[in-house]
Amino acid sequence: MHSPTDPDPLRVIPKLGSYHTFTLPENEVECSCITKNNENCCNTHKFLYVFFTKNKLVKCCGIKAHKKKIYNTMIKDKDVKYNLYKIKNFNYHIAPEHSISSEYSCIGVNVDATFHYNNPLVQLSKSVNEIKTSLKEKIDDNNKTISTLKDDISSLRSAISTMSCEIYRRRMESAELERAIDFTNHNTVYKPSNIKCKEKEESCSICCNIMGPKDASHLYECSHVFHNECIKKWFKGKNKLTCPMCRADCNVDNYFTLDTR
Repeated sequence: MHSPTDPDPLRVIPKLGSYHTFTLPENEVECSCITKNNENCCNTHKFLYVFFTKNKLVKCCGIKAHKKKIYNTMIKDKDVKYNLYKIKNFNYHIAPEHSISSEYSCIGVNVDATFHYNNPLVQLSKSVNEIKTSLKEKIDDNNKTISTLKDDISSLRSAISTMSCEIYRRRMESAELERAIDFTNHNTVYKPSNIKCKEKEESCSICCNIMGPKDASHLYECSHVFHNECIKKWFKGKNKLTCPMCRADCNVDNYFTLDTR
């Protein structure tokens, strides 16, 4: 603790980035604010706001509502200053001291002549010129990024427009191809094989009825014989033609022709 002749270290206007060690009694560690339930705030000073005038000093945690509450209690005092510290080390001393020794680094001082709980705090240990230069550089970088993003958006819009036109063209082409398929299916007729079966042929393996030379024929690929109507029904609607008996691949053009008459 400081001696009566020494200034209260909490009242000293610190330099940004400087380190300070405050030894506080155990009952002064918590935030000075009173909650809605008239209880002491239980927030310890991980971030320590110190508000002070000539005759009064109040400590506060980092909660915005508590800063506002302190403002309402100290608003009558014109010369109010405050600093912001961030805790670095925290040590609890056992009896007889019952005190808290905390090392803080100063990360902000009030830069506004008029006290208000939302006043800005400088957070960098730099000169005003360095701060302004750094901020202007960031603004320039942001403007360059915005310009680049605008160009990217313009290019993207052009690409999207081109792709939309291509999608429309492809859809129209697919619609025409579907129409062509429907036309082909509607106008395709079956033409039986010209390899006729013999007079005394066995029964058709599809319908199991006896076949004759007038209503049956052999397949070109495997020479198996079937009724013309039976094999026509077997082939109908299939993209890949196969023999019902041996599953040999059959050429579509051998059995179907396009008739547009």
